[in-house]
Amino acid sequence: MMMKRFISGLSAAAIAASCMAIGASAEAPVENEFYAATGKWVITYSGEKMLADVAKAVDPEGEDWNKDAKGQLVGYTNPETGEVDNYNFGCNIQVGHAKKEIVTIKVKSTKDNIFDGEKVTNEAYMYTVQASWNGDSPADYKEGWTHTYNADGEKVMAAGAGDINGWNSGSTKFNGNWAQLTLTDDDLAALTFEVTIEADSKTKWEYHPYSAESAADYQYILFNFGANGMFAADSVTGDGTAKTQSSDGSNSVVVDGDYINKQIPGAVCKPEEKKYTSIKKAKITVKGTPAYTGKALKPSITVKLDGKTLKSGTDFTAKYKNNTKPGKATVTVTGKGSYIDSASKSFIIVPKKPAKPTVKAGKKQLTVTLKKDKLATGYQITYALNSKFKSAKNVNIAKNSTVKKTIKKLKGGKKYYVKSRSYIKVGKTKYYGKYSAAKAVTVKK
Repeated sequence: MMMKRFISGLSAAAIAASCMAIGASAEAPVENEFYAATGKWVITYSGEKMLADVAKAVDPEGEDWNKDAKGQLVGYTNPETGEVDNYNFGCNIQVGHAKKEIVTIKVKSTKDNIFDGEKVTNEAYMYTVQASWNGDSPADYKEGWTHTYNADGEKVMAAGAGDINGWNSGSTKFNGNWAQLTLTDDDLAALTFEVTIEADSKTKWEYHPYSAESAADYQYILFNFGANGMFAADSVTGDGTAKTQSSDGSNSVVVDGDYINKQIPGAVCKPEEKKYTSIKKAKITVKGTPAYTGKALKPSITVKLDGKTLKSGTDFTAKYKNNTKPGKATVTVTGKGSYIDSASKSFIIVPKKPAKPTVKAGKKQLTVTLKKDKLATGYQITYALNSKFKSAKNVNIAKNSTVKKTIKKLKGGKKYYVKSRSYIKVGKTKYYGKYSAAKAVTVKK
């Protein structure tokens, strides 16, 4: 029997809607016109991963069977034996946004189940029975599958079939073909498809001036493999930035527009993406130890990152928190310009400098009265027999409500110098403010 089958390509209406290609000078690139650019890519697909999207049938009839499948695996019955011994795997291929690319689809199998028209082998090229379809002219179909049986029961190759090995994609923007492979069984999982796309000096790429709002709108379609929706590629290697992209359930291999445009004289490329440096690991140093004034305190800071001192207002902005009362405050720096993210540093605000204490002399003792500081945790009284406070002694007061302290066992008839300061306690650490002016008093004998 002679099986006749007309294989449809991808949506002809969608492709025909693409704009017409017209000649242009390379000196002044124009949108939708074509210019020379070269490159080479290798794309691999796994037959095992295709299984879920491939329809299986034996001797199908009609034009609408399994119309939603991405690929078709068809078994043909040998009229002499009545058994299926010939399987054809078929799907659409498409190259886009360029013309005259060279396409090769090499198939490898982990077992000898490929029939290349002459022998059974584990390595061959896919075949085509459809000359070409494109966006500028109607599809040019050929009859039959790649291999079938004639009226005498002999296995033959379909009219017009030829392997896709160095296939020229044609002269128009979008080109496609119905690609097929004949198998001796239905073990598609044993196959690996290796697609090579080569753009040489004769290849012309459609120019994309940069006007896209997103990267996805600024890409060249390199290759589609499938029918109603595309199989996802396992890997893409080669020149430029190429990747698989999924849109509306379809997977395509695309090339970043800049890779092509940079090879076209005068082409407009996507602006370079600004590179940002994280400020998270910056070292922040707070100058000095600020003391309470009743106002918000913003001590100056130094910000260093990787040995470089960053500039306030240019590289970062600073924001202070809890920076009015004595205690723990925080400064947060946020990246600006070419810097991003934030980093924080805590610092301590100490109590204000107290007034000179009141000191009353007694017999071998002194009574020191302080002015209460309700924002301090406590106080420290320091006394010595000299105005330089050499060999001075300290007395701490743990509560800010206690403002009077008697210091005993002093030397009678000696002049003592007394000063005080307040402290704030954060955690287990005391942070002291500045000392008051000193008061000199002679202890009674």
